[in-house]
Amino acid sequence: MNEIIPISLELKDFKTHKYSFIDFSKFNSAVILGAKENDDATSCAVGKSTICEAIEYVWFNEYSTKTIDKVIRRGADKATVSFVL
Repeated sequence: MNEIIPISLELKDFKTHKYSFIDFSKFNSAVILGAKENDDATSCAVGKSTICEAIEYVWFNEYSTKTIDKVIRRGADKATVSFVL
């Protein structure tokens, strides 16, 4: 079986992410931590799970919302997810 080695993930207006870019070449393993308004104690609903949901959306065209338009961040016209392998 071939290894899948991700290179990068870019989210634009996808759910809670206005813009996020992850360069996977900069690390071998990682833990996703969140902080709201620079407060490490407030890590709920800041977009950690959305990173995994974006990959799921790209690979399987599945999303956790009832309708596709709910993946677009409030106030935006469209959302994009780019996952480079």
